[in-house]
Amino acid sequence: MSNPDEFLLSLFRSLPGAEQATLLAFAEFLHSRSGGQALQSLSPEPAVIPEPEPIPRPPQESVIKAVKRLSQTYHMLDKNKMLKLRSVKFASVFLCWDCCCSFASCNFY
Repeated sequence: MSNPDEFLLSLFRSLPGAEQATLLAFAEFLHSRSGGQALQSLSPEPAVIPEPEPIPRPPQESVIKAVKRLSQTYHMLDKNKMLKLRSVKFASVFLCWDCCCSFASCNFY
């Protein structure tokens, strides 16, 4: 991208909401510091972080159902990031299981 405007816009779009607000606030600060005329603020209102909604754990729950339950409880978390972390964790457990042949003798945990 040779155009700085397009580059800045692509950076802005790649950021999560809170970081977008920070970038806008910093741009407004730089604009005011350079003596620019006051512009209508484009900064969004501060994001309200929702409280987790606790869902009781059933007595016999599979790992997959637990992940789904916790995903509903902590709905404000990025599901793609959680999926990546779960995949890495599950893969490491399965790889450790193969090399140890027994969960009880596993030194991974």
